[in-house]
Amino acid sequence: MCVVTNKDRQLTDELKKNVILADLGDQEAKAKIADIWGVFSTTDFLDKCDPIIVIYPDGESEIYRSKIKTIEACKIAHKTLQNCIETGSPDRMGRCYDYVIR
Repeated sequence: MCVVTNKDRQLTDELKKNVILADLGDQEAKAKIADIWGVFSTTDFLDKCDPIIVIYPDGESEIYRSKIKTIEACKIAHKTLQNCIETGSPDRMGRCYDYVIR
């Protein structure tokens, strides 16, 4: 299981906020995302994996460091995760998955 430090939590919260703003076309948010990734890349956060954002039906979201961490936390199969990412459809629990924009 992954241990999340306070700094990691603050950075992921900031990242989530800026990913949403960037999707809405905010150019400043895109620059902030690059800055945050610069911090993460100096840690073991990336670990040569593609982070996954999980959006829950109630609007909450969580970012996991890799597909493996997402599969473990959400208790889904790799095939289910891949299908949800490729099609954009939610899983049986209503959760949506996507890669975090770098």
